[in-house]
Amino acid sequence: MNLNLIIPTTFGLESVAIEECKKLGYPDLKAENGRIRLEGGIDDIVWCNLNLRTADRVLLEVGNFEAFSFDELFENIKNLPWHLYIPKNGEIHVTGKSIKSQLHSIPDCQAITKKAIVSSLGEYYGINTLPEDGDYYKVEVKLSDNMVSVTIDTTGMGLNKRGYRKEGGIAPLRETIAAGICLLSDWKPDKPLLDPFCGSGTFLIEAALIGKNIAPGKLRSFSAEAWPWIPDKMWKNARDQIVENEKKVKLELIGMDWDPDIVKQATNNAERAGVVDDIRFETAEFNPEKLDFHGTLITNPPYGERVGEIDDVEEIIYKLGQWQKNDSRTSFFILSPHPQFEKIFGKKANKNRKLFNGNIKCYLYSYKAKTKN
Repeated sequence: MNLNLIIPTTFGLESVAIEECKKLGYPDLKAENGRIRLEGGIDDIVWCNLNLRTADRVLLEVGNFEAFSFDELFENIKNLPWHLYIPKNGEIHVTGKSIKSQLHSIPDCQAITKKAIVSSLGEYYGINTLPEDGDYYKVEVKLSDNMVSVTIDTTGMGLNKRGYRKEGGIAPLRETIAAGICLLSDWKPDKPLLDPFCGSGTFLIEAALIGKNIAPGKLRSFSAEAWPWIPDKMWKNARDQIVENEKKVKLELIGMDWDPDIVKQATNNAERAGVVDDIRFETAEFNPEKLDFHGTLITNPPYGERVGEIDDVEEIIYKLGQWQKNDSRTSFFILSPHPQFEKIFGKKANKNRKLFNGNIKCYLYSYKAKTKN
């Protein structure tokens, strides 16, 4: 079965997700606004869900077309081959988006989409009412400039939900963003990596998964695993393959935080991820003068959102800048929302990239090492 797959990506990580897809064996990609489109088969739904580190989810596109009226929307959706994907007892939930389109009422678009799908399936199966007591199918109708894309979500919970992080800090960094920053950095598995504000350990755990080639979807399940038209054996074979692809390498990953409870949480997360032996977590205050480290530093220092904390945050940024100034062998990759980061740090970054940690606009500031270790 030939399928059109759409892979939404996090803002700022589009290029990283494209490179990921290419390395997974998908050279013919079409990049759209915040999305990657690829043609594949059923096995690609399985493989992409299990292996993509920086994408948000994997969507199956049932069809796309132009629509300027609700009648056009209904008829076009009804004529799509829903019976290929949704059984007669499938539970159907419709979400919607509309951007710069004549059909701008999202609730109406959702209701008409659901009605059209039910009508199509009812005619195909020869029943008047669908029981909807079976497996779950989340359908999205997205309108953009009057073009309609209708998809089924194969993933379920977003791909950032790896399954290892049961505990997190106040504002935990999304796993997809952490993995993307690791891939954007100059860190390689044979180099030391330090996060002096490790929090729940996300940077270090994602680096360990990358370094050991452990699939990010190894510990979790996906919506499409319950669908009858995707054989269970296909999931089993893919899961066996990702285990075979894992690498036994020695990693030097170090995480620090001043709060012993947070360090314990990070350790528990790493244990669930199967990489606790690859990361050394320490309870320690941030003091560059006491650190004997050269390699790559990747961190997301405190934001200082509460009153009275901003001075502490700026002191941390200043200390990081002084460290970078005096250490030509270490690369620094720092994610921060502070509007005056470079001024306080004391140096303009080699590169900066806008990213969103939740709803917080941040920049990834990159300072490459001047000399090799």
